[in-house]
Amino acid sequence: MANYTSTHTGATIDASVTIVSGSGVTQSDLTKLNAVTSSAIELNILDGVTASTAEINILDGLTATTAELNYLDGADSSITTLSLPDNTTITTFGASLIDDADAATARTTLGVDVAGTDNSTDVTLVTTSHDYLSISGQAITLGSIDISDDTNLTGGTGITLTGDTLSTTDSEIVHDNLSGFVANEHIDHSTVSISAGSGLSGGGDLTSTRTLSIDSSVVTLSATQTLSNKSISGTANTISNVHIVDDTINTLTIARGGTGGTTSAEARSNLNVDVAGTDNSTDVTLVTTSHDYLSLSGQEITLGEIDISDDTNLVGGTGITLTGDTLSTTDSEIVHDDLSGFVSNEHIDHSTVSITAGTGLSGGGDITTSRTLTTDDSAIVHDNLSGFVANEHIDHSGVSITAGAGLTGGGDITATRDIAVGAGTGVTVNADDIAIGQDVATNADVTFNSVTADIIGDIRGATKFQAKADVALNIGDAVYISGVSGTTPTVDIADANDSAKMPSFGLAASSASINASVEIITFGTLAGLNT
Repeated sequence: MANYTSTHTGATIDASVTIVSGSGVTQSDLTKLNAVTSSAIELNILDGVTASTAEINILDGLTATTAELNYLDGADSSITTLSLPDNTTITTFGASLIDDADAATARTTLGVDVAGTDNSTDVTLVTTSHDYLSISGQAITLGSIDISDDTNLTGGTGITLTGDTLSTTDSEIVHDNLSGFVANEHIDHSTVSISAGSGLSGGGDLTSTRTLSIDSSVVTLSATQTLSNKSISGTANTISNVHIVDDTINTLTIARGGTGGTTSAEARSNLNVDVAGTDNSTDVTLVTTSHDYLSLSGQEITLGEIDISDDTNLVGGTGITLTGDTLSTTDSEIVHDDLSGFVSNEHIDHSTVSITAGTGLSGGGDITTSRTLTTDDSAIVHDNLSGFVANEHIDHSGVSITAGAGLTGGGDITATRDIAVGAGTGVTVNADDIAIGQDVATNADVTFNSVTADIIGDIRGATKFQAKADVALNIGDAVYISGVSGTTPTVDIADANDSAKMPSFGLAASSASINASVEIITFGTLAGLNT
């Protein structure tokens, strides 16, 4: 059976495409139930239902149970659930929409206005002085934006806005502040001139166009000109149609293809060819002698090994002997003290130089052999040594360590001495610490049998003790001592009418829960109490 929830009016039940209506069921209409398989009890459910023939047709061929037909019993506005037969056709989407519990869920299923905003009204434009948008139906058209009417644009420094037109205000633009300005590119032309140099004429400052011309009195670039006693220099000069013999007056340099000389001797010298003027065109020959360190083949000379004894006249001088081709020193002829680099102080008779032991030392002798120096301690005065400090060398028997107040031991420093802390009443001296009878830290609970003290002057602040609450306390509660927990007194609320809960020892300094630690003020001021 397919179920859905709906609300109906009267006896009308809308089941998608089939309707049962209480609009008048006749005897002939009931014949439509001829195919219904139901008991008399089930058919009684239709009692009081009126329907047309077309409406009753929906039951044709229906097989229903009593429970199913009961949905039609007394149909009225209270019907909210209808069970359809299994063969009732409803689409998946229809079912997903029908079972939505509220409008928001239904809008999500339909994909319409999911946010729940109502966009069904027409879009309108509020009338203002601006007209750059227009609307037709739901379509908005963007028009041209008028700069003067629709914007707040204004001209800044160097820019003027006239109506809708922007233009530069040149008088406000500083030329030398422009991006890319280069001072050397903006120079007073009247201060810069082009001057005509040698061989030129014309020129002038740059305030107008200037012309530079070649001075015709020096040389001309057109027609024929005779140059007398003129020299042409530079590497870019070109002279054509010059007759080497007829037109050359002085010499033609080697670089220009000449010899640079006016005679053959000058030419040979400049060209470095047979400068002496001898004719070397004949073959070279070797004159036969006893020496054979050169050999000749055609015009090629080959250098051979030179034999010192046969081919040279080398002889040994003072200190050197030549035997055949071998040179050796003659030591007996070499004067030691005449050698280059000789230093007389480096060559002294060792027997004449001695090491003498001074004060505090013994040994020594000349340096003809190794000598040993040792210290003579008996000759060294300790207090005269360099770095001696008198206070660092004191008779230890004359210096003592004295035990001061609370200490024992001591003595002179001729031996190791021990200083110990003296034990006293309630103080025990151990190997690694000093102990007293109990913990007296600032947060410790300290117990004394009695404390006797004279208070001189004013007592400032409250006098209080630490206790444990036997009951829940509020700030300012008067308490009595009800017992002790370890070394901590326990307190309870005092009662003036109960002698067992008296006397009161003070007031609770703060609120505390049962078994909590609490301070009890016995004397002084209790702040923060609302009385």
